[in-house]
Amino acid sequence: MRRIFFTHLVIILFLLSCRNEVKKESTGIKQGFEKGINCDNILVTLIKNSSISNPFKSKIKAEIDKNEDNKITVRLFVESESGVNKENSIGWLIIDVAKRRLFDITNDIENPVELKFNPSDFDFFLKCENLNTKNTIMTNTKIDFNELFNEGSNIDFTPKDLSKDITEIKEFKSKLILFENSNPENFDSENLETLINNETFTNSESFINGEWLDYFIKKYKLDVSNLQTLMSKAIEQEDFSAVKTLAKNGYIFNIEELESSKEQLKYFKSLNGKIDVENYYDPSYSHIEKIFNLINKAYQNYVIYDKDGYTNLRSESNSNSDIIVKINSGEHIKVLKPIEQDEKENIDWYYIETKDGKKGYVHKSRIVSK
Repeated sequence: MRRIFFTHLVIILFLLSCRNEVKKESTGIKQGFEKGINCDNILVTLIKNSSISNPFKSKIKAEIDKNEDNKITVRLFVESESGVNKENSIGWLIIDVAKRRLFDITNDIENPVELKFNPSDFDFFLKCENLNTKNTIMTNTKIDFNELFNEGSNIDFTPKDLSKDITEIKEFKSKLILFENSNPENFDSENLETLINNETFTNSESFINGEWLDYFIKKYKLDVSNLQTLMSKAIEQEDFSAVKTLAKNGYIFNIEELESSKEQLKYFKSLNGKIDVENYYDPSYSHIEKIFNLINKAYQNYVIYDKDGYTNLRSESNSNSDIIVKINSGEHIKVLKPIEQDEKENIDWYYIETKDGKKGYVHKSRIVSK
């Protein structure tokens, strides 16, 4: 008996030591986040987001029973009050890795039910499992932005919620770590278009909390003055949170955006509260009035500010071009348009009109909304 007890004690100490070593390997990935990646949590997310029909779906836990010939057998179970009850399984699944298919074999192994699933969940689980079989930590794996957010995403938690002990958030956090590790500085601003919500339209099936847009703008120090395409989409889809976030981070509205929001407001009022069935537009969810008011207020208050007391209105979008007139600090202007996106060398200049009707170019740093 003593020998058995001693043997068990040695095994326990060894396992604890191994677990501590794994924790040591995963440190330093990112402060404030979990350091290792739990493939079981990712597997559970894959299953819960699938079309599986199970009375215990909300409480499902999962583990890999075996992995042979590119087919993974998964056992489903739930936690009892006294701990994990793995003896009484509540279901079984087969993951066909080669054919990218997921089957529920709980009721009949000979006639399995094929399940629908989120492809990004499937890919992320395979990435995790492949690396873990090699006893490595997923610190160098690349992950695309659309594996974090996509057109079907429903993410109502914020960046401030990342410390919460919730399976969905923990799995998302793991993906976020991988994305930021593989993209420490470079970020394609076109990714942000995925974060624009479309709540006003009745056929919209996704939602992403607006704080994520602000998170990535600040994380990668993005110059929002160059995000005209993103702003156009935010106005068109009436995402007031996105419009407000861009404005807060220094976006300069132009007359085309003011007119666009004005036309959208006219359309909204013309419906008289009735749903536009053809365009799936529900005016009861509209934010266009708030969007127009925000843009109009900022636009009407644009003035020139320069520590020298004036700035030069130039004939072309560079500091070597002819000076048309000097504009005094505090003078109101109309922002007509930014430089086209293909003119990269001059992208920081705006085409404006003075109170006297003179048109020309000024640097964006001289435009403020008082």
